[in-house]
Formats: sequence, C-alpha cells, structure tokens
Amino acid sequence: RTQNKMEVNSINLHAWLRRGELDFKALNLSDYDERELMGWIEAKEWMAHIEDVDYFKSLPSIFSRSGVGLVFVPSLPKTVYGAIRWIDDKPLIQISDRGHDLISCWFTLFHELGHAIKHKNVEIYEGGINESKTKQNKREREANKFANEYLFNGDGLRKAVFDRKR
Repeated sequence: RTQNKMEVNSINLHAWLRRGELDFKALNLSDYDERELMGWIEAKEWMAHIEDVDYFKSLPSIFSRSGVGLVFVPSLPKTVYGAIRWIDDKPLIQISDRGHDLISCWFTLFHELGHAIKHKNVEIYEGGINESKTKQNKREREANKFANEYLFNGDGLRKAVFDRKR
C-alpha cells in the first residue's frame, strides 16, 4: 500500500521485500485456512484492542494459526506501507513501520487482508505488478473498500477519523 503517489525506490523495495521473505521462511506455518482467517476478522475481537500496540504486535502468532505469515519489517525510504505475496500457497503479509502510527498499521493490515481474501495468489506491491494500471487500480480500490468496511463500517467514518487526526 502506498500513499500520496510517492515514487518507489526499486532497490529499497527489493531489500525490504527480501527481508520479509527471510522472516517468513523462519515461520513454521500450517496450511492456509481462509475460513479461519475470515472467522478472526468477522469475530471482531480485534476491535477491543484497536489502540493496543502490544495486541497489534501479537498478531503474527494469531495469524500463524490460519497459515498466514504476518511480518513487520522496518521501513526503508521510498518503499511501501505493506505488501502481500504468496509463498507455497500461503500469504505473506508484510507491514512496515512507515509513519510510526498505529492507525496506519491497522489500515495497512486490513488493506492487505483484503487482497488476501479477494485476490488469492496475486502478489501485490507498488512497483511490482506487471499489468495494466486499470487492473491494478481496481484491486487497490477493492482492498481499500475491504479495509474501510471492517475498520470504519464504510468510508464515511474513515474520513471523519482521518480529518480529526489532522
């Protein structure tokens, strides 16, 4: 997930993605279970912890039960907030600490979860999609809509929250 149409540095992006791959390979994940992942999302237990940094940091172990690799990789200049890739039919969701604020991390997470649910086996990160911008933009809109629906019960609340933050 990128923001503000920032130019992505391909070398930094490659290094950031590679670090995520190495962290992912160290995980011992079960098979991917989309139903279990959706169960966690739909149960909305996470809503009670939306301002809890420690809970957010515990999500990799929670997601591992669904066969989802969630890794946090420190940001590099001119890279992205997040990415999703599929390794051995398991999603690797990679999130950076770019911006250093929890609300951006939650939105990035749910944006990438939207890709996992709606775009299975499609690797998505800015600068890495070899397809038309129209198709790419459609996927990004779908992932944003997914994040907005779960986090903000639609787009109106998201706009109000971000306006207050400013």
